[in-house]
Amino acid sequence: YSAGYTINNLYYPVMVDVLTDHGDKYNMRYFRGTYTPVALLAPLVLLAYYGTRERLILPKSRITKMSFANSMRAVAGNKIFWIKCADGWNDFLEGAKGNVWDWMVYRAHIMKSTTYGLLNTVSHNASFWAMLLSPWFIKRFGKKNIKIFKNTLQIFLIASIFLFYKNKFAAIGLFIVTTIDRFIDCGNVIDSAIESDMRDNQQYLIGERIDGAFGFVSSYMGSVIGAVTGLFIPYVYKKKGFDGSDYSVLDVYKNYNENLPLSQQTKNPDCVLFSLMDTLLVISVIGAAIDVLPWFAYDITETGQKGMIRVVRIRTIIEDRTLKHSDDASYIEGSEAIISARKFYGLEKLPKPTKDALIAARALPTATKEQKNIRQDAIKAAKQEFEDVREYNENVEIAEFVMHELLRFKNDFGQKQLEVSKLIASGGLNGFFNYAEEAITLATDLPITDIREERTWRKQEIRNARALIKSKKLSAKHYPNGIVEFDPQTYDDAFDMPDETKEQAKLRRAAMRAANKEKNLYAAVTAPYLSALRTIELSEGYDNLDELISDYDDIIGKRNERHEKEHAEIMRIAQEREIDRQRKISEKKMGKK
Repeated sequence: YSAGYTINNLYYPVMVDVLTDHGDKYNMRYFRGTYTPVALLAPLVLLAYYGTRERLILPKSRITKMSFANSMRAVAGNKIFWIKCADGWNDFLEGAKGNVWDWMVYRAHIMKSTTYGLLNTVSHNASFWAMLLSPWFIKRFGKKNIKIFKNTLQIFLIASIFLFYKNKFAAIGLFIVTTIDRFIDCGNVIDSAIESDMRDNQQYLIGERIDGAFGFVSSYMGSVIGAVTGLFIPYVYKKKGFDGSDYSVLDVYKNYNENLPLSQQTKNPDCVLFSLMDTLLVISVIGAAIDVLPWFAYDITETGQKGMIRVVRIRTIIEDRTLKHSDDASYIEGSEAIISARKFYGLEKLPKPTKDALIAARALPTATKEQKNIRQDAIKAAKQEFEDVREYNENVEIAEFVMHELLRFKNDFGQKQLEVSKLIASGGLNGFFNYAEEAITLATDLPITDIREERTWRKQEIRNARALIKSKKLSAKHYPNGIVEFDPQTYDDAFDMPDETKEQAKLRRAAMRAANKEKNLYAAVTAPYLSALRTIELSEGYDNLDELISDYDDIIGKRNERHEKEHAEIMRIAQEREIDRQRKISEKKMGKK
């Protein structure tokens, strides 16, 4: 993924010396000679995505279709989404410093462009190390603390540029600051992980994936905001005397001669570079300070995220096991989430171990090999104690989270939520919409609690009850003779149709479109009914967890047996290849004799 950045950061500056005179890269010869080859090779970056697979925990039996309006409401209520957007939309301020190093090289000539290319490549590789270390940082400190630390440190990094960028330390100073800035950024991993948290949190709250809605809002709203904020920095340029086209006003030296030292160059009296950069750096400092603020509202911990995933796994196997659509991997994960929650629920957290054992282990003698081994084992044991306590306490915290979900229908809110669902379901497939008024009354009477999930579910139940009115109209329009339940096998049959010939492929596509249209129509008409059934199934599943996980040991045994057979087959093939290799070596030796 990052190889392209590494190549470009070396390639472009080096080509300045190759294709231009006096380091002036703003000409068509440079653009044609550098950007054209890169544009032709750009499709190679697609290699980064082959083999990358996004894993979603979704019930295979689910027939659902969220309306556009409901998706937009869900996005509007997702706090993590707005925190992430606020951080991104503010980049126009913090990014004002973006051209500082580039301009100092090509306009103030603090170093050769080839040197700049080498240093910039090394600097950009700091992001590579950050990407490798990001999982450890996330586990050790949490994404929220990393983002707050990163944005706070960037305030001081940007401000420090004022100390050196006008003197002889400009080159080394900009290199060090930019390298640290790129190392602490590590957004490729952490920002992606935050986006996953956002989507998983939404699925946990409303039971549906609405990934496309997030992209829609961020793209279109971001485009509008970007169109406005994108005018700000050019406005600053113009105010400071640079119109964006006449780059001569940024030249520190007039008629720069690369063969003369800087002390013998003629200063440009019309230069506005340093005045402009002073303003841009102030703007960047303000932007970095503003960037810190939204992250204090980020409230998903690493343990909380794991708890949400386990809850989603349990919900999935309940829904799929009811309709016999579960696969072994999903069933094992869901069952283990239940078993772990029961095991650790109600236990007290262990106190964090002191560092005395680790300090004592590191102080052990290392004079002989045996002593070194003893010291190494002692250090490992001390560190393992820390890890064991951390893992134990994490499981206790996750168990509390999961059991809150498993017991959700035992409290007053859960009982009343179940009452709404049972009322809707009692009408059956062709009569559920006849209880609209009663359902709306029951839904609006749901208690408003301090629990975030229950507040979200209350809003859902109210929308669900009101949707019954729409369902009645759609039913009369599209199913005048009664609603016909959609059979998922219809889509599977269409998918399995042959497509060897052009005519067969055309028929297959038409069948798949027809099946998809039928499924979407059924999901839109019966959405409140299907939602009510899922709530009832969830309640029944939570009441019969022992029955749900009764096949766990059997499936684990079959899985292990299958893995052993696969391993044995792999070893057999490897042995045959080794025998064949030895045979060829022997034949080759015999042939030489």
